[in-house]
Amino acid sequence: MYAALRKIPLPPAKNQKLLLQIVETLFDVGTDLLSKKSLDGAIKYLRWSWDYVLQITRVEGPGGGGVEVRELSINVRHNLAKGLVRRGEVLDLEGAREFIDGLAVVSTFV
Repeated sequence: MYAALRKIPLPPAKNQKLLLQIVETLFDVGTDLLSKKSLDGAIKYLRWSWDYVLQITRVEGPGGGGVEVRELSINVRHNLAKGLVRRGEVLDLEGAREFIDGLAVVSTFV
């Protein structure tokens, strides 16, 4: 699904609303999988969601994209960090720490 979706050209500046819907959908699936303790699937969907957040913020800057983008960014980072920590691998703990550190930057713009 993700590979097919990535082939569709969606410039962030012109498609922010659609990209937000994609972020929310991927986030919802990842969050549902996280609640069901399906960590590999949750991490996969949350990373995909994060990829789209990055597309939006690259164009808008870290404080750009509106409150909705910043809130989604925080929620995606939080749940992705939870999934990485729950999986408990050393490398994942480092990855989770990077996402948590980034929360401080994003939350200053909310």
